[in-house]
This record gives sequence, C-alpha cells and structure tokens, in this order.
Amino acid sequence: MKLSFSHLIIFFFTGFSFAQSHKTTCEDGVKKALLDFKKGNFVLKTLGQNIDKDFDPFMIKVAKEKYNIRLSYSDCVQFPNEKCYRKTMDEKVFAKFGSDIEAKIETEALVEFKQSELYRKTIQPKIDTGFVFTIVHVQAKFSENETAMREYIKTNIREIKNSSYWNENISFIVEKDGSLSNITFYKKPKEEVKEEITRIVNLMPKWIPAKYYGETVRFKQNISISSKQEMEMMDEIRAKKTKSTN
Repeated sequence: MKLSFSHLIIFFFTGFSFAQSHKTTCEDGVKKALLDFKKGNFVLKTLGQNIDKDFDPFMIKVAKEKYNIRLSYSDCVQFPNEKCYRKTMDEKVFAKFGSDIEAKIETEALVEFKQSELYRKTIQPKIDTGFVFTIVHVQAKFSENETAMREYIKTNIREIKNSSYWNENISFIVEKDGSLSNITFYKKPKEEVKEEITRIVNLMPKWIPAKYYGETVRFKQNISISSKQEMEMMDEIRAKKTKSTN
C-alpha cells in the first residue's frame, strides 16, 4: 500500500508531536548509559560524522571482536539526553579500557586494513608510485605553529615597485621528504610578483609531510601569499573588528 503525500505529512507531524510530548532529560541519558554499561553494552561514537567506507568496517570489527565495544557515528544534532548518554558512556568506557582505547582500536584496525586485498591493490600502489593526494588524513604543515608560515612570509617578502597591494592563490606539491615542488599559479600575476612568490616558496624550510592511513604521501597544498602591505592592512582591519566587538 502506498501512502499519499498528504498522509506522509500527517504521519511526520504526528510522529514529531509524539516525540516532543515524550521529551527525555539529561538524567534519562545518564541512567540509560549506566544501565547499558552494566549489561556490557559498550558504545563509542568514535567514527564521527565522516564515513570512510573502506576503513570503518575494520574499526568496527576490531572494536567488537577484541573489546566488545560497538562503534557508531556521531549525530548531527544531539538532544540533552543523547549528550549526557555519550558523556557518561565515554567516561565509563575510558575508565575500563583506558583513555587511549580509541587510538588503540584505530592502530590495530590499521594493521588489519593494510593486510587487506583492497589496501594492497588500490591504496598501496598510489603511495608507492608517487600519486599526488588532495585528500589525506593528516595534512601537510609548514610548522606545528599555525602562525609560523604567515610570520615567515611577512618577514621575508620583498617590496615590489608599483605593486604594493596584492594577493595570489597558488599550489605546490609537498613531497614525502617535506621539500616543495611544482609551484602553480591559479591566475596570471605580474611577472615580478610571480618571481617573488616563487623565490619565497623556494626558500621555505621543509614542511611536515602529509599522512594517509599512517603513510607519508605526496600532497597538493593550496595557500595564498600576500604582499607585506596587504598583510599589514588586513592585520589592522582584524584588529579594529576585534576592538569593536570587545
């Protein structure tokens, strides 16, 4: 039997009203978590909201078979009872298995995943042959300090006559050893600006390379580089906005 659109609307709002009339509290979530834990129903929302259809099954398998923990994905929206359930369950699970249990599951699952035919046939060849990744698990970084690259550019950029204010978007490849190659400009800048940006990039110290499934890989990095005057102007604008909101 097929439901008409009007029936579906009535069904939706009836269900919504029912759910709203039976609101659960934070205390309800805590009680349920304690009861589930007592029964041996251990739950962690380790998988977040990003689905990795290749690796997640290995995480789920290791967690269930070795620790009897059920892994699930995080909800986009959580009601108070759900937040309290997760907080209580996390505390109990971490107390039982250790605060590093999620990292342990991931490490153990990664060992099994790398032994799989899927990994050996589709992922390992890309890593071994120098494939340039655009999506990775750990992005390449100029430094552990988030502001270090900006300070490096601001300190080392040279002024260009008749080109005081400019900003250019570029990309380059961060190699496995952290060196940079293949500088690409998304627009065609003035030749003197192009030369200065190329000089600045070539002078950069080695980056911290990207990681994919724990392996060091080549990675396409996108950044923007501005003139010193442009950066100083933007700093002043940000400072004024911050001052006006305080």
